[in-house]
Amino acid sequence: MIAPGEALAGLPHIAAEKWISEASSVLDSVNEYLSPRLSVTGDSLQSNDQTADDLNVVGSGIIWSRHTLDLHLRDSASRKNGYGQKSLSLNYAMPLIGNHVQLAMEDRQYRGVLQATDRQLDTSGNYNGFRFSASRSLGSIGGIELRQIIRHSGSETSEYEDSEWQSDTSRQQSSLGFQCSGEGTLRGGFSASAQLAALGGLEYERVESSDSQTSSRARYQKVAFSASVHREWQRWELAVRGRYQVAPDNLPDSEQIQVGGPGLVSGFNGQTVYGSEGGWVRLNAASPVYDVPFTDRFRSTLSLSVMRGWSPVGVQQQRRFAGVSAGEISLNLRSRGFIANVTMGRLIDSDRPDLVIPDHPDVSVSLSLGI
Repeated sequence: MIAPGEALAGLPHIAAEKWISEASSVLDSVNEYLSPRLSVTGDSLQSNDQTADDLNVVGSGIIWSRHTLDLHLRDSASRKNGYGQKSLSLNYAMPLIGNHVQLAMEDRQYRGVLQATDRQLDTSGNYNGFRFSASRSLGSIGGIELRQIIRHSGSETSEYEDSEWQSDTSRQQSSLGFQCSGEGTLRGGFSASAQLAALGGLEYERVESSDSQTSSRARYQKVAFSASVHREWQRWELAVRGRYQVAPDNLPDSEQIQVGGPGLVSGFNGQTVYGSEGGWVRLNAASPVYDVPFTDRFRSTLSLSVMRGWSPVGVQQQRRFAGVSAGEISLNLRSRGFIANVTMGRLIDSDRPDLVIPDHPDVSVSLSLGI
């Protein structure tokens, strides 16, 4: 017969086991609910000029259906110019009364080096910004969809030299535009899509420094066209993509088009070229998936890219279009929850005065791990 004291002594142990069992059941339920809706990935990039570490948290339908969440943390540095930055960005999108609404926020700290006439200055800065956009379908005609787009953004930037405050810049930007897009199948097994967008807006800027304070207000407009054609050939995926933009010279920086730089292909050695007017064309070829010899866990793909970008340079009287060409080759290895990528890019030629052709190609290695 069990004594009353012994029975009471066993109660805490039984209660602890019950609590652990219930907690484990709750965690299993949470994991079962979040697994198809939430993903966490990490990425590390190492090249001959740049290092970058990224952490991404992406969610879809966590609380409400068709609501998406994207959280991105990035820490990068450049060996060439001493530039580095740490950033945290949040992007949330959802449907609202027939509109697709998106809100993006970013907080960024950056540092760099400025070569003065007689010495070298350490520069740094803080950036805080947000962007709100809403688009609404106005219907479709003949397979072409027409949408209305509204955007508003704001930012605050503080800059320092050798830890001494230099200036504060505040920007507000609003725009309204229309976009039409369509896609279809062409002869010969080609698939194509195209998009035309026209928008106009107003930008307000205020700059305050230790010895002055200025403000400006400017209107702007632009028309942008983008298209892509792709086809499968011998199990290879072939694609041609391009974009062109027409706008006056006073276009805000955020609305300019990138015609050369790592956002298109690697090989620019940290250089980037933007323009109010200009465009680019890029040819991509991606191989089928191959098994890696001597292992049954990894698969590999090979991709090739060649691009050409151009935009005007010079003043109005001596204005001319200057171009730049670059190419890259990339080898991708992947397994379950793991991706490794080796990329080599090269700036082929350029007749632009604001670009220098590097002596060596860009080589980068990135690793991505899904959690």
